[in-house]
Amino acid sequence: MRTRQMLDGLWEFLPVGTAPDAPPPADIPRAGFAAERIRVPGYWRTFPPDVGGDWGAYDHYRYPPEWQAAPAAWYRLVFRPAVPVPDPPGRVRMGFDAVAGHSTVFLNGQALGENADSFLPFAFDVTNLLRPDADNELCVHVAPPRTRAGLWLQPCGSWVGWHMRGIWQPVWLETVPVPAIADVFVQPSVRRQRLVVDVTLDGAGGAADATVRVAIRDGERVVLHLGEQRAAVAVAHHSTAGEAGTVLRFERAWPDARCWSPEDPHLYHARVELAVDGRVVDTHWVRFGFREFWIDATRFVLNGRPLRLFGDSWHYMGVAQQTPAYARTWFTFARQFGVNAIRTHAMPYPPCYFDVADEMGMLLIDETAIYGSAGTLAFDAPEFWEACRDHVRRLVRRDRNHPSVIFWSAVNETVWKGGERIFPGLVSLMETARALDPTRFVSFDENDCHVGGAAVTHAGHYGTPQHWERSWRRDRP
Repeated sequence: MRTRQMLDGLWEFLPVGTAPDAPPPADIPRAGFAAERIRVPGYWRTFPPDVGGDWGAYDHYRYPPEWQAAPAAWYRLVFRPAVPVPDPPGRVRMGFDAVAGHSTVFLNGQALGENADSFLPFAFDVTNLLRPDADNELCVHVAPPRTRAGLWLQPCGSWVGWHMRGIWQPVWLETVPVPAIADVFVQPSVRRQRLVVDVTLDGAGGAADATVRVAIRDGERVVLHLGEQRAAVAVAHHSTAGEAGTVLRFERAWPDARCWSPEDPHLYHARVELAVDGRVVDTHWVRFGFREFWIDATRFVLNGRPLRLFGDSWHYMGVAQQTPAYARTWFTFARQFGVNAIRTHAMPYPPCYFDVADEMGMLLIDETAIYGSAGTLAFDAPEFWEACRDHVRRLVRRDRNHPSVIFWSAVNETVWKGGERIFPGLVSLMETARALDPTRFVSFDENDCHVGGAAVTHAGHYGTPQHWERSWRRDRP
């Protein structure tokens, strides 16, 4: 079974200079770390002093001013594993829920790898490097995102992505059995009155006869059994993101499910068990709502009822917003003014926003960090589009079980700066999202642009209601 150890807290910190787009470091510094420690999760760089007023609205930690000026930095933590190191073939993973900047991670002097996405989770297999019952040294180098001719080669969002740097979401160490449950995707259908659950299994170079069981709980009560299936698990490598492995599909009719809605955000739990030789080796819980959102001609429909969206959105501004309490307050305030849908604008928001929205019944339009308004994206670089597709894959995998997410927003205002030449790239993002989640459609939050006919919704960003009325062709919502 799994055990997780959180590595959040106070870390050693060394601000450093770096040349633009310098290669990742090969050596870890052994001296020069600051006397003051840095808080993880958090940032060392925040907005310039002129943002937020002279009272330092976004300077939450009051770190030394030279930290603010540093383009790059080293983090260092010495820790002892509190998780039991499993017997072979069990594995240990080290994960980061998000690091703002281009990060290179080292454990006990050995490079684990790099990550270029500032907003989404990544993990490494550390089984062979972790020292049980001894001190371990974890070092992370964080540098500015990569550019070419001054243009970003990966999604960087808006203000947070431009300015802030640091390990801004939790860090963890986790034991993982082999075989394991790599991913669970719950897909309810109100129109078909059915529930589909896809379970991805992962091995690590071995083979095992596994049994998987899926049951749905309402509180402590089991309300639906989806049965069990047997599978021979044999995978040539250890997957950490559910992108490879044996996929089992469970499906049952569910005519009396209680639907999730803004008025009644009822939540169920799917419990997935993996057993080998009669012994349960892994368990995965997924909270979900039984609901379906679709388009009927020019109308949005939720659970068979036409729904008009009254929306809100704003840029994420950092630590002040990084709590469930902030999300709950925002959603409560918005609802008082008639808002029923919020676009999490210009970047993937922290997971707590989606958890709170699930509980409150707030509808969310889940947007990527592919933010084009500033004209700073390297549209003509093939590696930019590959980074964008990877970003979309990771976002969809992270959030697709949340009932509050009604559809994906692939981009914001990219056509404004990129023109028609980027239409094929935009369509590839839609196809990437739909391949991983066929239950939701994808919007392009452009201004009066239908992406060559590929867009299924009409987005009008600027102007007056009269302008939007004139520009809407009445062929899509």
